[in-house]
Amino acid sequence: MATKRNIVTFALVGLAVGTAAYFLFGTKEGRRQLDCAGDNFRKLSGSLRERAREGATQASKIVDRAGRDIRDLAERVKDYSKGYLDGAEEAVDKFTKEAEQKVKRAAHKA
Repeated sequence: MATKRNIVTFALVGLAVGTAAYFLFGTKEGRRQLDCAGDNFRKLSGSLRERAREGATQASKIVDRAGRDIRDLAERVKDYSKGYLDGAEEAVDKFTKEAEQKVKRAAHKA
């Protein structure tokens, strides 16, 4: 019983879709509307494609700028840390010389 009902429902849906398709595509007005819809779809897809290209170009510029900024920042950090390392080396040299002098004085006194 349920199978017969499903078959009848399927047949009615198919008939409705076929009738709608005939009215949309079988008449001159239906074909005109279909052509108009196709033209509008092509315009929309072209516009979307163009905006996607523009977005990709902007994204590429942003990535390039970010890369330059990162390289500049890395150079500044390297220069900054080099200054600290140079200062640390000077401090080590100073303390080493002072220690050597103290050792010499202590050896001289002994």
